[in-house]
Amino acid sequence: MTQPLNDPHDSFFRETFSRREVAEGFLQSYLPPMIVERIDWPSLEIAKDSFVEKALRKHFSDLLYSARFSPHPGPLPEGEGEQGGCGFHHGDRKINIYVLLEHKSHPDHWVALQLLRYQVRIWELHRKQNPRTPLPPIIPLVLYHGKQCWRVPDSFYTLFDGLDEALTPYVPDFRYALCDLNLPEPEQIRGTVLSRLVILALKHIFDPEPKSALAQILPLAHDILEKETTLEMLEVL
Repeated sequence: MTQPLNDPHDSFFRETFSRREVAEGFLQSYLPPMIVERIDWPSLEIAKDSFVEKALRKHFSDLLYSARFSPHPGPLPEGEGEQGGCGFHHGDRKINIYVLLEHKSHPDHWVALQLLRYQVRIWELHRKQNPRTPLPPIIPLVLYHGKQCWRVPDSFYTLFDGLDEALTPYVPDFRYALCDLNLPEPEQIRGTVLSRLVILALKHIFDPEPKSALAQILPLAHDILEKETTLEMLEVL
């Protein structure tokens, strides 16, 4: 059984973003739009496998989501597509993608290396479970809510200093998406009510007066108090 995280911020992150309603509202708001419009959101699942070694679990708090992805955006043409329709054109080869969400409360210069290590572990497990299928794309997304400015480059390639042009074809490269909660004002936070509750709580988690921060956050839940999920979320907050 996975040991509980020592950091209460990590515990809050995992407890809340492991809920599908929170994850979907957050991902729809902070993934790149060209990705959002092509994900089959009813297929979104929280992956049960952990890709962080037990010895590192107390330091890292990754979460992994899987979903179906369409090669073409847009609604179905009239009279085409699968019964019930999910936004995919008839005959498309729908693929699975993963979204790897990593939570940071301090700037981490080596986050891209950490994400690459996670991606390799995901692909290795996929190969063992599905030896005849291609590797799935993985979209790394970093959620940052620390007090310092995040000035970490978003490209793995930048970890190599002054790399000779002749060597560049042999060096892996990828980018990660970043949600920096230092940037938006509270009224600019996007997403569903539940995801906004969680994001605002993370944004204010270092405030010296947590009661005043909660006073700004809790009114969001007023209109959805009848939902059992909302009451559970208030208990977590």
